[in-house]
Amino acid sequence: TAVGLVNDYQLALKRLDPKAEPNYTSIEGYIAARVIVDGLRRLGGRPTRDGLIAALEGLSGYDARGYQLRFGPNKHVGSSFAELTLLTADGKVRR
Repeated sequence: TAVGLVNDYQLALKRLDPKAEPNYTSIEGYIAARVIVDGLRRLGGRPTRDGLIAALEGLSGYDARGYQLRFGPNKHVGSSFAELTLLTADGKVRR
């Protein structure tokens, strides 16, 4: 929770479902949703596909509350962070 984005995510998850456990999939979805919403906010006026693409490509130094993302015309993946994980036979995550 030291990173503001993670704290925001955990609070939103608990508001949605107090019993829910944080996981990789839902935080990735949360980050993606925040980026899309911010892109839509930057559009102004009526959103179009091309307008949204241009707005997202303009997020060259996007600070998602302590988590840095970088987009551009030739960079459509905001983060190069990767963490190796292993799923065990019973479906649990092992690092």
